Amino acid sequence: MGVWGAMITQWLLVPIGILIGFYFLYDVLKFSFFKPIAIKTALRDLLSYGWKVFLGSIFHQINLRADVLIVNYFKSPSAVGLYSVGVTYTELLRLLPSALGSVLFPRVSSSNDEEALGITCQVTRLLTVFLIFSSIISLILAPIIIPLFFGAKFILL
Repeated sequence: MGVWGAMITQWLLVPIGILIGFYFLYDVLKFSFFKPIAIKTALRDLLSYGWKVFLGSIFHQINLRADVLIVNYFKSPSAVGLYSVGVTYTELLRLLPSALGSVLFPRVSSSNDEEALGITCQVTRLLTVFLIFSSIISLILAPIIIPLFFGAKFILL
C-alpha cells in the first residue's frame, strides 16, 4: 500500500492501543470502587470527545505529510526516501523555535501588550540570528552528517 499503508498503520495504533489498554484494565475497572454507571458515563464522555481529537490528528498528519504523498504520486518510492531524508535533516532546525514557542506562549499570553511585544521582538531577533547561523553550519556539515546517519546513498552531488 506504499505511503498510505504506512500512514494507516500509524493511525490504527491509537485505537488498537486503547483496546489493548481496556483489555488489561478490565479487571481493575470491574473491581474498582467506582460505580459501573460512573465508569460508563466517564467512558462515554471520553469517547465523545476523543473521536474528534483522533479525527483531527489524522487530518493533521495528512496535512503535515501531504508533501510525501505528492512526491510518492509523481515519483518513485526511492524519491520519497531521498525527499524524506532531506526534510528530516532540515526540520531539525525547527526544534528550538518550536520548543521556545511552546515555552513562551503562556508567558506572552499572560503578559500585557507592551511586555508581550517586547518579549516577542527579542525572541524573534535571537531566533533569526540563530537560524541563519545554524542553517549555514547545517549546509556545510550536510555532506558529513547525512552519510553518517542515513548512509552514503542519500548524498546527491
